[in-house]
Amino acid sequence: MRHLRLDLRNPDPLAIREAVRVLKQGGIVAFPTDTLYGLACDPTNRDALDALYRLKGRAPSLRLPFVAAGISQAAGVVRLESEIARRLAGRFWPGPLTLVLPLLPDHPLAPWKWGKTLAVRVPAAPVARELAREAGIPIPATSANLSGDPSVSHPNRLEQALLSRLDLLLDGGPLPGGLPSTVLDVTVSPPRLLRPGAISRQSLSSVPGVGPLETI
Repeated sequence: MRHLRLDLRNPDPLAIREAVRVLKQGGIVAFPTDTLYGLACDPTNRDALDALYRLKGRAPSLRLPFVAAGISQAAGVVRLESEIARRLAGRFWPGPLTLVLPLLPDHPLAPWKWGKTLAVRVPAAPVARELAREAGIPIPATSANLSGDPSVSHPNRLEQALLSRLDLLLDGGPLPGGLPSTVLDVTVSPPRLLRPGAISRQSLSSVPGVGPLETI
């Protein structure tokens, strides 16, 4: 496994380009998000997706969350046409809000059991946004741990079983940890809170059209 250190606030473009080169070759990259370390692969490469699932020991029925460089990039993969979705994205992106949105029928992702929706967010973390921007497509951002194990906010705590099978670690040092992103399904009306997280129920409910939220 290769190991590159980088500045969280001002990531070296050369390190970002190298990480994307690894992704385009079918590799798996660990990288810092807002609060925790995540894993990415090239979502247009079916073999890379399969390798990511095998690495984590993740059940194929569990779909991957994605990060995008911005609203316009996200709109190349999912429908952001509803007024509520646009309001939420405009208010909370970049930030820790994951929206479950309709997947475009002509999406550029590899053939996979994606279903009809995709969970995506625009993170506050510059490293994650720059990776997606350089890749030219939203990228998976599943937690950098073996399935069922705790999430990791310090690169020194990444499991050896994971590190030994990674292709590249972008090491931004310790992250603040804390709550994961809030996950909100906006394909239904009213929207449904799938996972409480860093953005409170009250903040979401204050957006016109969202209304009171119940967790399923």
